[in-house]
Amino acid sequence: MPAVFEVAELAEDLDEEKNWEPVEPCLKYKPLKHGLCDITAMDSISCVAVHEKFIAVGTEWGRVHLLDHSGFPVENGIHSVHSTSVNHISISEQGYYIASCGDDGRVSREYCLNLLNNFKSYYFLQIIVVFGGNHRIILREYY
Repeated sequence: MPAVFEVAELAEDLDEEKNWEPVEPCLKYKPLKHGLCDITAMDSISCVAVHEKFIAVGTEWGRVHLLDHSGFPVENGIHSVHSTSVNHISISEQGYYIASCGDDGRVSREYCLNLLNNFKSYYFLQIIVVFGGNHRIILREYY
């Protein structure tokens, strides 16, 4: 036991001798402005999800806003899908679908591509819904 105590004392002495300060990494970044400022002026943000193509922002009023990476709103990018706060947003790997969960107990799935052609209908090729533990639903796309 005395050897263990001595090692612990040495470790404490080393920690006291060196002043450890976290070093902030040097990253180039710009704060998001534009449409994001408009969203926060009217509502508060409850969750955010990021994809290669866009950013999805969930609000306390139950809306999901789609923004580009500069913060500008995407055309047809506001979806009022919940009656209460949005808890979580998931984006499919290809960026075609957004799934959101709200305090109202609903799970919503939205098709988020710019529809340049007006489709009359569409269907899913193979979307598998798996009910996981802890009351979670896992959506998977297979093409």
